[in-house]
Amino acid sequence: MDADLTSYANAADAAARRALIGAADAADLTEGTEVAYTGTPTWTAGAAPSSTANLRQFYTHVGNCVTFYISLTYATTGTTVTNLTLTFPTEFPTPHIPDGFSGASARIYPLIGRAISTPTGTMVALVPQIIRNAANTGFEIIHNAFTSGSYRSFQVSGSYFTA
Repeated sequence: MDADLTSYANAADAAARRALIGAADAADLTEGTEVAYTGTPTWTAGAAPSSTANLRQFYTHVGNCVTFYISLTYATTGTTVTNLTLTFPTEFPTPHIPDGFSGASARIYPLIGRAISTPTGTMVALVPQIIRNAANTGFEIIHNAFTSGSYRSFQVSGSYFTA
């Protein structure tokens, strides 16, 4: 058993790891790749963060658990920012809707987030959530009603389940 774990840990790429765990197990594993964030951020702000942006997303999918990270960093700091809504990336697997949480704007999964004023500046903890959108046709991620401030970076991470 130890030799199998060592072989898996030392495998240089996803194809080698899949070969070691077998085709049946590999069907339940999606190894993530960091790519550009494909959604749309919507701000409630005096002035939204702007200029050159580095917008990134990453996820892994093992069994029915998805773990993800989204990072938004802008060259120009936004002012009096109080809310951020992110459209749900189309590449992410569809979240499972727990019983009783199927209506429009239903808050489904709590996440972890933060807003940062500058690379070395103040960090504010956020309480983002995956919710059903207002039209009840899809999902979005909301950072709702955080302390008004001047921010240029936002991160959200968490896990959710698929059906």
